[in-house]
Amino acid sequence: NAHKEKTLYMADNAKLTVMNDFHIRYGSNIEIHKDAQLFIHGQKFGYSGANINLTIICWGKIEIGSDVSIGVNVLIRDSSNHFINRQGYKAKRSVIIGDKCWLCESCTIMPGVRLGEGCIVGAKSFVINSFPANSLISGHPAKIVDKNVLWKY
Repeated sequence: NAHKEKTLYMADNAKLTVMNDFHIRYGSNIEIHKDAQLFIHGQKFGYSGANINLTIICWGKIEIGSDVSIGVNVLIRDSSNHFINRQGYKAKRSVIIGDKCWLCESCTIMPGVRLGEGCIVGAKSFVINSFPANSLISGHPAKIVDKNVLWKY
């Protein structure tokens, strides 16, 4: 429903930086917790934004590059919320999404992921590892299915 709200939660000392236009459609939920930073470069040359039901949960640092296109029902998070209790495990790990990436419908980007420029993440993919520029990745967990891919937006 087009009248569904968008929510933005910012805790103490949270920082949201949006450098250029970045469109967010209805049903989206963005949480930036205490001392966390969400940095969005936005539109530089082409379209930059998210379709409906984007969820971003930021406990440390998430950075989204320029000209990134985000599909329906995408989740991006930089923390496991301390649910994993293993010695040496870091619950918060920064997420970096490079310029000109395309995150397709219902994909999940987990803590510590770095996507190089021009990556395409297939629909319903579960991304737990980092990938180099211009990779087409897909699966659960996501793996490279093609290299040197360029997409036109």
